[in-house]
Amino acid sequence: EVCKTFPDDISSIAIHPSGFHLLLGFSDKLRLFNVLIEDLRQYQEFPIKSCKQVKFSNGGHLFAAVNISNIIIYSTYTFEKLGVLISHTALVKSVCWSPDDLKLASAGIDGAVYEWSLQGYSRVEENVSRNVHYSCVVYNQTGSGVVACGDDRKITELIKSSTSRELNTPTSRVQQLLLTNGDKILIAGTMEGTVSAVVWGSEGVVKEGTPVAVAEGITALGVTKDDCILFVGTEDGMLFQFDIHLMEHGEVMGVTPEDPANFLDVVLVTRADMEEKTAAMSDLESKIGEIQVQSEYKLHLHDQDWNDKTKKMKEEMEAGRVAAEGRFEALRRRKEQQELEAVEAIQNMERAHMKAAEELESLYEKKLAIEAQRYRGLLHEKEDLECSYEEQLEITKSKYNSVILKLKGEYEAKTKEQQDGYNRLRDELANTKAQFEEFVQQQDDDHEDEMLRIRQHHAKALEEEQETVVTLKSQSAIMRRRFETHRNEMEQLKGTLKKREDEIKAANERADEQDRQVLMLKSDIRDREQTIDNKEKRISELRMKAKELEKIKFVLDYKYKELKKEIEPKETQILHMKEQIKEMDEELERDVRTNHALGQALNDKTHKIDNLNNEIKRQRANVLEKERVIQLFVTDLEKLVTEIDPAYWRDAIRQLYRTYVKKGNKEAGSRDVPDSMDEFARQREYMERSLNTLKKRALKNEDAVQVNNQKKAMENSLLIDELNALRREKRLLESKVSELTSEMQTMRRSRKVPTPSGTRDSPAPAELARSRAGSMRGESPATTPALGSARPATQSGSGKLVRGNP
Repeated sequence: EVCKTFPDDISSIAIHPSGFHLLLGFSDKLRLFNVLIEDLRQYQEFPIKSCKQVKFSNGGHLFAAVNISNIIIYSTYTFEKLGVLISHTALVKSVCWSPDDLKLASAGIDGAVYEWSLQGYSRVEENVSRNVHYSCVVYNQTGSGVVACGDDRKITELIKSSTSRELNTPTSRVQQLLLTNGDKILIAGTMEGTVSAVVWGSEGVVKEGTPVAVAEGITALGVTKDDCILFVGTEDGMLFQFDIHLMEHGEVMGVTPEDPANFLDVVLVTRADMEEKTAAMSDLESKIGEIQVQSEYKLHLHDQDWNDKTKKMKEEMEAGRVAAEGRFEALRRRKEQQELEAVEAIQNMERAHMKAAEELESLYEKKLAIEAQRYRGLLHEKEDLECSYEEQLEITKSKYNSVILKLKGEYEAKTKEQQDGYNRLRDELANTKAQFEEFVQQQDDDHEDEMLRIRQHHAKALEEEQETVVTLKSQSAIMRRRFETHRNEMEQLKGTLKKREDEIKAANERADEQDRQVLMLKSDIRDREQTIDNKEKRISELRMKAKELEKIKFVLDYKYKELKKEIEPKETQILHMKEQIKEMDEELERDVRTNHALGQALNDKTHKIDNLNNEIKRQRANVLEKERVIQLFVTDLEKLVTEIDPAYWRDAIRQLYRTYVKKGNKEAGSRDVPDSMDEFARQREYMERSLNTLKKRALKNEDAVQVNNQKKAMENSLLIDELNALRREKRLLESKVSELTSEMQTMRRSRKVPTPSGTRDSPAPAELARSRAGSMRGESPATTPALGSARPATQSGSGKLVRGNP
């Protein structure tokens, strides 16, 4: 099995007849992949965006790709664009190659079915029905005609641009067709999710079979070469496999199975993979040899140790057996004695138990009699309490009614009394005002009359007048206070009366509002009852679908378990190979580290060898120079020896001393320092180069670590954002579920609990508004997720391609 995941959605797919190549359509390009033993490797790209249909020829040397309304023909091996077929005016839905690969048939939603010749890339046959949207077209085995289907609920056979025969399908809309080898059976897949097999034949006899329900929307059909197995692909990402059995006279016809030797057991691999596998196999073979030698040696040592241990254990077991036999005899005697003691103890316990049981039985009978008598007394007491409670309840009701009547009478009497007091106070106020005015007038007259007497009797009249003024002031203050008190009481009475009138008006408005709410709630209750009936019908339908999906899940689980059992040995083998690969990787890392260390040591040695070669060259130059000097000295010495004059010897010897002895000492002294300085410079240059190399390596490591940290930080931020989004979605869903639950509970209570007037209890206005909002928000999601949750999990948006057994 080869599995590869792509970041983009896959819009079309085509497999080469050899099985080694694969064409995949993406949103940006059409790509060709080589199918390797463990991978799908991209080999070529074609500039076709969102290719919906692509198909290899029967020979595999050509392939046709649909670009909206155009069909482009490419060479599979040179990738050359051979031609473009242009005639359709709308999207091309299906293409099909003839058996000899010389013609191509196409059908589109423009109602046209064209047949093209690939010799001149021109149109040779056509059939156009403007009111039909064709979805599939297939060639028959001879290539003389095509069979097409569309949204007109017909299956039509076209031969030389004319209709040869038609098959009506009034109950379903066919969108996929497949003719088996020999044109014996026509298989049709419908949009409703059913698959039908029709006995087609070349002689024109059509016999339709019973349709089989699969899933919603058949998108692809495929059959094996021997016409024994049918593969069906659906819109929800499911792949179904069916066995095809031909019936003759009510019996299943036998089918000769294909010889497995006829199939090629060949896969594509790269040369690098083969070399890597070969090297790995050689390493593993050498390791296996070493392991075999080590295992044989360890096995020999183990056998020796085992023989020694076995001999020793036999001796220990024999000694233990003798000791165990002695202990067994002692334990057997002890067991017999304990059995006798246990029998006596059991008999004593049985006697004591019987006696205790009899005593407990008599005791419980007495207690039961007492409790029964107590129960009867409590029952009578309960009946008495019920009677007294009912009497007390009646008394309380009558008393409550009398109290209400009494309070109402008192309130009316009090209101009437207050009104009378108000009228009386108003009359008193008017009388008091008249008396005061009359009194003031009289006082004024008396004052004018008594002015003369006051002048005569000043002292006496002044005292009398002062007393009179004080008396009048006190009376006036008393009258003012009484007047203010009466006025405040009148204002309070007016305010109380106004409040009572406002309360009566508000009570009338509330009564009207409640009547309107009652009418509105009654209509809402009827609407909700209808909604609940619809939802219950929907729930029953979803339950039926859930049962069907559970059956499908059971079948898929059974197949999954069988496949898992078949895969388990391979998984163990894969784990074993992964462990071996891990060990080999560790050994390879050790070898790489060793080779790296050896490379550094080799570089150091090479550098030292270069320094030594340079030193040898300098030494050789010094030797040559010294040999030259020695040759000159020998020549000068021969001249001196051949000379006869002794006076010449003295000057010549001095000259030889100055020339060779002093000059040699100077040159030797001047050469010592440059040699050591050159060596120091060379060492310093080597250390600087090593330091620069280490700096570059450290900078690269820092950059790699920084890039890795940034990548991890970005991944962590993305994961945190996804987690926060999932949490918010979870909270939203929980709130919707709680709202729907409360709404259902409220609606059920409103249906079940009747009101005294014959209608159901209505929820409060706030609850009604909340339930309305919840129903408006959650009615559609409440049904859709229930249907989606019962479906099997499929991949509907990811570009994942899987090749292997279905």
